[in-house]
Amino acid sequence: MIDDGADKPGHSLRTLVAQALRAYKTPELLQFLRSKDVVVRSAAARELQIRGGKAVLHQTVLLLADEMPQSREVASFILGQLGTPKRPFRIPSIAALLAQVAKETDTDVLEAALVSLGHLRATDVIAELHRFSKHKAPNVRAAFAYYLGLSNAQNPKVSNEVTTLLETLRRDRHRTVRSAAKFSQDVMKGTPL
Repeated sequence: MIDDGADKPGHSLRTLVAQALRAYKTPELLQFLRSKDVVVRSAAARELQIRGGKAVLHQTVLLLADEMPQSREVASFILGQLGTPKRPFRIPSIAALLAQVAKETDTDVLEAALVSLGHLRATDVIAELHRFSKHKAPNVRAAFAYYLGLSNAQNPKVSNEVTTLLETLRRDRHRTVRSAAKFSQDVMKGTPL
């Protein structure tokens, strides 16, 4: 699981860990991606996203084959914003993520990969990912809704397919999916969040 605020509000654990990890060289930092501690793993992933580089790309793609789902999830997360803000590894990241979602069974990994594809604005792969709109796991359907919104944010020519898919997801039986679809519609309209 990517750190979604594992420490309590008012605590500075995440900030302290992130600051400490900046002192590590990239090869050392890569070792923290396998940490059992979600705060450490997430902070290392965020630092690697910012650093970018071919070595980080290579090691992250290798991590997609790890037997531990948490490792594959964090690798998917890194690829979504590798080399932020310019994201120079967009094309190989999209290719690696598409290969991952084609074979992945873990729903948390699928969730991270779909959201990352949205961050990479992979609009030309909607047909390939369409099946996730009907996935049995609500978190995967919600991630697909986020993918649609993130990949089409500020796109003046949103396809009818995207609009229809989001309308369908707005009627999903799970609140998280409906919420993600509404968020995506708002993002595409340019509504401030």
